[in-house]
Amino acid sequence: MSLSVFGSSTFCVVTGASQGIGQAVALHLAPKFGSNSVMVLTARNGTNLDETKAQIVTKAPNVEVRCVVGDLGNQETIAKVAAECFDSVTPDTFQHAIIVQCAGSLGDLVYIRDLNNAVDIQKEMLLNVTSAFVLTPKFLNTFQKSDSLRRTVINISSLAAIQPVKSWGLYCTTKAGRDMVFKVVAEEEQDVRVLNWAPGPVRTIMITKCTEDSADADTRQMMRDARDSNMVLTCDQTCEMLMHVIEKDEFKSGDHVDYFDVKK
Repeated sequence: MSLSVFGSSTFCVVTGASQGIGQAVALHLAPKFGSNSVMVLTARNGTNLDETKAQIVTKAPNVEVRCVVGDLGNQETIAKVAAECFDSVTPDTFQHAIIVQCAGSLGDLVYIRDLNNAVDIQKEMLLNVTSAFVLTPKFLNTFQKSDSLRRTVINISSLAAIQPVKSWGLYCTTKAGRDMVFKVVAEEEQDVRVLNWAPGPVRTIMITKCTEDSADADTRQMMRDARDSNMVLTCDQTCEMLMHVIEKDEFKSGDHVDYFDVKK
């Protein structure tokens, strides 16, 4: 594709932008956009979103930043969040449209035999899978195929999407399902650049939960070994590599690409 990856007028949505990887993605992307760009940040925590916005305004004063507060794990608010992100957009004023779907959760880290609360299971499905089915079509229908527009869809995935982990049955299943959503998008929308990015083990609240709360002792030890051997990455490390992958633009659309598979 001849249209520029970075440096042009860009409309970008980042979910889960209030902390962790989502926040870091927003902070790394914004300075790469051209003039008249807009970044929409969405998450449940409005105070933390405002903090992310303040940092972006300092790093990328040419980018207009909007915040949309809402819970993508709540059936009543998913459509409202999608509407607030996209309904006021004038698509033909942008040369590049990007959505980065970072929002997600681990859910209960228990054996599948102990998963018996349908309400809790459904909440994880809503956040990790259903939100992708709502936001992605909204993005694709707002920014329709055009020779003057580049479209990019990025899913923050996980090794758990392709590798089973004991006591992570719910997380593995929803991550695998989410990857498949975007693989199908890549098949259906041939002009869209689609990336399932597995960021590696990253030092976030989630990594602490994995080392402490996983029901399986082997899994807890595996995560502790990774942490103690300095295999755990910072948010900046994985986001810098993601920027490299996006800019180099050599991945096959729809592929699952892991941090540790990338050769710089």
